[in-house]
This record gives sequence, structure tokens and C-alpha cells, in this order.
Amino acid sequence: MLFYDMMMQKSSLGMDLLLSFLIRRPLQITSHLDSLSLSCYTLHYLLMANHMTFQKQLFANVRGLGLSAGQPKVLDYLQDHDGSSQKEIAKGCHIEPATLTSLLAGMEKKDLITRSMKEGNRRTLYVHMTKKGREIQCQINTEFNKLEKIAFQNMSGQEQEQLIRLLSLVYENICENGGSERNGN
Repeated sequence: MLFYDMMMQKSSLGMDLLLSFLIRRPLQITSHLDSLSLSCYTLHYLLMANHMTFQKQLFANVRGLGLSAGQPKVLDYLQDHDGSSQKEIAKGCHIEPATLTSLLAGMEKKDLITRSMKEGNRRTLYVHMTKKGREIQCQINTEFNKLEKIAFQNMSGQEQEQLIRLLSLVYENICENGGSERNGN
């Protein structure tokens, strides 16, 4: 059984484990994980493992939609920011501008988005979802919701809110103290 799966079976253990890394206190484990050496699981490892597991499951669930890596994230961003500039999308999705340009070209070929200039400004292109893009975004949203439900199973509402709050704090701390956001990405 994967470590991630074991954590998700015991949400209080998963929350305690995350909290122990965030506040650097010793973790008292009282479950079938007692025999595992958890000291090798650092915050960066757990964040990466959760991200990769979530992403792999998402792509397995949306395989039939013909999307490539990065495209669900862009559609998700456009759901709330339709008509954004490419620069805004790159920043909001944490994607390099050159990478985004290539993603958008593929999405335009698939009729998921359109790009246009405003008021003759040739330097800035604005991106809008097409009807087909909105339909696919609805399917992606459904899959995101399913995965979030799985990730939050066995957690109380208070634990879910606490996890979101703590992960938001981690994000803010990294951005404020040397993360990629400081470099404009």
C-alpha cells in the first residue's frame, strides 16, 4: 500500500503528519504506520507526492478529452478569468510564458480557446474559452471535485479548512521569501 493511501485512510494521522512538518514538532503515531520510518518524509516530499498523485489521477480520469499536460490548469484558470492576457494566465497558472504560448497554440487548434487583441494592441493577446472549452472545463471541474472529495474523505470540515489554511500559509511564506513568485513567474 502506498504511503499516500495509508495517510488518506486515517485523516487525523495525515493532518497530524502535515502539522508536524509545518510546526516542526515530534509526531506521535498510533496506528499501523508505527512500524514505518516517517522521518524520511519531508514537507517537500509530501507536497510533491500529493501533487503528482493528484495530477496522475486527474489525467487518468480525463484521458478521453485529448488534453495535454497544463491544459486542464489553463481551462480551470480561464473559468474564473476568461479574457485574461497571456501574461496573467502564465502568472496565475505558474507556467513560463514560452510554455504557455505553446499550450495555447495547441488549445486553439482543438477549438478550446480563442486569442485576440484589444484596441489594436499587438503586444498583448487576450484568451477566451470557446463553447467547446467551457464544456470540457465542466468535465474537468467534475473530476477536480471528485478528487478533492477523495482527498478529504475521513476529514472533518474543520480539518479540511485547517489543511487549506495551512497550505495557503506555506504558499504565502514561500512566495514572500524567495519563491518563484518573487521572480515574476
